[in-house]
Amino acid sequence: MCSILIVEDDADGRESLTEILQCAGYDVHSAQNGRQALDHIHHCPPRLIITDMAMPVMDGINLMRELREMEDGAERPKVIAISARRKVLLETARALGADQTYAKPISCFRLLRDVRSLMDNRPLRKMYVAR
Repeated sequence: MCSILIVEDDADGRESLTEILQCAGYDVHSAQNGRQALDHIHHCPPRLIITDMAMPVMDGINLMRELREMEDGAERPKVIAISARRKVLLETARALGADQTYAKPISCFRLLRDVRSLMDNRPLRKMYVAR
């Protein structure tokens, strides 16, 4: 089983996430869109998928729908959904079962904290912001 699959159409964003997670010691693979991600998942199921929501070919919403339809007895990977465009995409991702969502730009500290929790099957900690 592969550790983490990053699904991001922006090459710079994909490379940045890959570098951050590899430096933290994770086995990281990547795909440019949801279609490539599905192909990868069939060969090497990840424990965690970090996916952009707005991509060509197959977006993150359709990828998450496909993941929900997979019933081959394997454990469903955890999902972190990210988007720079619309809040509604992240709300839809949560409705489809995303374990965490982030609006871009992403805080490296929060991402690594949540990746660690999800990979260790621990509940995510809520961050409280003082008003």
